[in-house]
Amino acid sequence: TLLAQADKAKAHILPLTHSDYPDSLRRLPDPPPLLYAKGNLTLLADRPWVAVVGTREASPYGIQMVRTLLPDLIRAGTGIISGLARGIDTEAHETTLRENGATIAILGAGLDIAYPRENRLLLDRIGESGLLLSEFPFSTPPERMNFPKRNRIISGLSRAVLVVEAGLKSGALITADYAMEQGIDVFAIPGNLTSDKSVGPNRLIRDGAHPCLAPADLLSALGRLVLPKSKPAAKPETDPPEIHRLLNLLEHTPLHVDELIRQTGTSPAELHPLLLELEMNGRITRQAGMRYTLALS
Repeated sequence: TLLAQADKAKAHILPLTHSDYPDSLRRLPDPPPLLYAKGNLTLLADRPWVAVVGTREASPYGIQMVRTLLPDLIRAGTGIISGLARGIDTEAHETTLRENGATIAILGAGLDIAYPRENRLLLDRIGESGLLLSEFPFSTPPERMNFPKRNRIISGLSRAVLVVEAGLKSGALITADYAMEQGIDVFAIPGNLTSDKSVGPNRLIRDGAHPCLAPADLLSALGRLVLPKSKPAAKPETDPPEIHRLLNLLEHTPLHVDELIRQTGTSPAELHPLLLELEMNGRITRQAGMRYTLALS
């Protein structure tokens, strides 16, 4: 029976009515009737989660971006969700574990099936210190049709989705589509225009996703405006003219980044570093839709 299998695997079965079943998944148009879980169930409710997804054929650039961006997110208390696939997913889980962070793996097979096979040890480690989740019964093989379906759970549990690298047919773009339908912020790491692994993220940005240039981009979406272990810079006695003008423009009403470019007469390459500096110092806040406003004092 299912209960006997769960007991043998030291796992839990969560029906829709279970107190540990995540509310965010209940709100899906097609919530999983049952969730199979192994690990720390309290992780489902104790922190904001970011999904980090991407191609199975990750490039050194993609791996470097995961290793560069995730530690600050983790130290800020953010958990990392991914799908245990090769490439970007695997690196997201492994980086999180190295940083002693919390991670959830959403599987496209039964909890007792390691896919890919080389991730058996990683599966076991997440089951011990993080959380494994699947809507598929024990012994369900990793059939191709399972993976697009499980991606709605990855996005549904997350406060934001970060696409690192993805080709045009990557499952990461399915996760991004689900997130947009669910009203969840989608971020993408810009990539080399000549790389097929950057086509997905670059097109997402073109179509309205947020470019992720630093951990602060994601932290602001989660309501954590200052990077961990850093202190807001003291306001200088006299701001440089370009900073002073930006703050004056934002004093009365939020403005879209395009309007700031128009009113300041600066290029995007000149403006974005100024905005990032002010945001990281806690002096301005980025709202939805790339609009900025003064931070509340």
